[in-house]
Amino acid sequence: MRRIASILIFMILFSTIFIIPIQISQASSSQDDNSVEPKLLVKKNEVIEAKYSPLGNLTSKVISTSFEIYNNSSQSFTVDIIDRIDSINASTLSMLYGTPNPNEVKTFGSLTQIIWKGVTIGPSVRIKYQYLADSLKEIPVKFDEKILINGEPAKMKKLGELHIINANVSDTITLQFMLNNTSQELYTNKGNVLPPVASIFTATFSEDNFSNLKTEPETNSTSVIAGKSVMTWYVFLEESQVNFTISAKVSKVGPWGEVVIDPVSIQIPSDTSLIEMQLERAIDNIDTMIGMMENFTNAISGFSGAFGGISSVLKQMANAIDGVEQYLIMLSKANPPISGALSPAIKSLDQIKQGLYKLAGSLASASSSTQQNVKELKDPIMDLKGEKEDLEDTILALNYGRNKPYDLEVKNSENSQNSEIQFDIWKGYTENSWMIMRADITNSENYSKMVNGLSIQIKADGKLIQPTRVEVLVSPVIKGWHYSAEWRAFNLTELKQIGLEYDLESSTLYLWSMKRVNASSSENLLVDWLNRPLRIIVESNAKPEIFYNLDIADLPDDVKIESTESQSVYSIAQPHLLIQNVTWVQPPPPLPPPKDWFTIIVEFLQKPEVQLLIIISLSAIVLVSGIYIIKKRFERRKSVTPEGITTDELIKEIEDMKKRLKGEEESKG
Repeated sequence: MRRIASILIFMILFSTIFIIPIQISQASSSQDDNSVEPKLLVKKNEVIEAKYSPLGNLTSKVISTSFEIYNNSSQSFTVDIIDRIDSINASTLSMLYGTPNPNEVKTFGSLTQIIWKGVTIGPSVRIKYQYLADSLKEIPVKFDEKILINGEPAKMKKLGELHIINANVSDTITLQFMLNNTSQELYTNKGNVLPPVASIFTATFSEDNFSNLKTEPETNSTSVIAGKSVMTWYVFLEESQVNFTISAKVSKVGPWGEVVIDPVSIQIPSDTSLIEMQLERAIDNIDTMIGMMENFTNAISGFSGAFGGISSVLKQMANAIDGVEQYLIMLSKANPPISGALSPAIKSLDQIKQGLYKLAGSLASASSSTQQNVKELKDPIMDLKGEKEDLEDTILALNYGRNKPYDLEVKNSENSQNSEIQFDIWKGYTENSWMIMRADITNSENYSKMVNGLSIQIKADGKLIQPTRVEVLVSPVIKGWHYSAEWRAFNLTELKQIGLEYDLESSTLYLWSMKRVNASSSENLLVDWLNRPLRIIVESNAKPEIFYNLDIADLPDDVKIESTESQSVYSIAQPHLLIQNVTWVQPPPPLPPPKDWFTIIVEFLQKPEVQLLIIISLSAIVLVSGIYIIKKRFERRKSVTPEGITTDELIKEIEDMKKRLKGEEESKG
């Protein structure tokens, strides 16, 4: 497929979106514009999460579904709720957060119907249901990875539940990722087209453990969150493989001598509306360019014809002048006297003649050159038309109903009428061959219905038989050339290319027509994914009998169903790097239990330095005390003599006083 315009479109598109839930569109959710006020408002969300080991083995794949219904009216409604999920393990259904168990779970081919009957929703009441299940859906992207250490392939081994690779600090680790589109090819009027896959690829490296980070190609965006570099590429996968390379140097290890590499992720949003808008703009631009080039070539062709006509006229004029010149030459030879007078005229005529011939030759050459240029422009114009057709096929493939999630069905519990199908069977062109040409369904209700799928079993002589082939009516358009319509045959192994599946075990043919049948109208359900007529060829002696089942959804006007929001996220775990050149540090001993004060004091006093300090302190106290005592004794000894003299003098004075007193008494007496 040509990609000149589409890749640029998608790079511009994805520069405006990141990891956000994206709304997808599906034909089954479209509602006719009318004046009926919706009484019930319905929203649904799906998320598929898949996890892979470093070796690429699937470890889990779960689909999480939630929906809510709001009663926008003033009266209660009792409804049946039918949710459809493609490719799940119905036995793993698990209701969440109080969601009631469904009344019934049915399967229709790979489609699972989860049915809640008689659900009453009061006025202005909102109900919300949530559930999980293991998904069996095929992933449209094949992921491969190579890990190099210093340019050499790394050897991965398993240690318990971990995958590890030996490495050293300062080693350069390189991760190489290869992505391939594994979608189912679809057949268009031009040939097979691979539905493109728009995805977001994200890898994360810790800035604490890695340095010198390099990527190839450059990321579309890089951000740092919580010390980690988050690298993001917006990828548009077509036929060619897309490669990414990330390299970094190990700069630091974790506490246990390892370096953890975060998982890489691939997110696939289901939305295609913005992509289609960009593709349609590209188609409009190509249309404008084709018109300009065709107008230019038409104008050039007109100039080419004009140049050719003028060249022819100039040659005729030159021939006429040549005739006059020859006449004058003959006249000059016949009449020598006037030859001198005629000579200048003959010379001038010859110059004019030569000039006309030269100009005629130049115009003829220009005409030929212009015609050649016009021929050379035809191929680029045809290529542009082919590019436009490829982009139109891409839009068709993006809208393939089987690649979209199914919208919720909410209907009145009383509306449970079955629809009948009328099959048109013709005798085939060869002996014992039959052709099933039409499968007409009539909707007699006053609201639309959506036929999600039709299953057919064919019996002849009381036994199930297989179709010989299925043919589709194709009207090829290749590089602007429209070819006659013709029937193209597909065997049973090729039916997925036209949107059909055949179950060999049950001999059942499934047609996923995804066809809307409006109120009071009829439709032919025997069509392929592009609504092209089909005919089923069988071989049998007797006219075959047809047994069928329908998966059909009601689309009442008073229920507004918003398009389902959906996204798929695939996470690929990375190995741990076990670092070899690490200097291990003895881990600290465990903390002792809490101690009481007495134990703390005793342990403190038992320390040698504390004991030495106590001894020195006691010695100092004893020494100071001894010095103090000796000093006191010395001072006491020094003070003994003065105290004795003073006493004797006092006694002597006392005695003298006694004597004086006694002498005074005697003299008075």
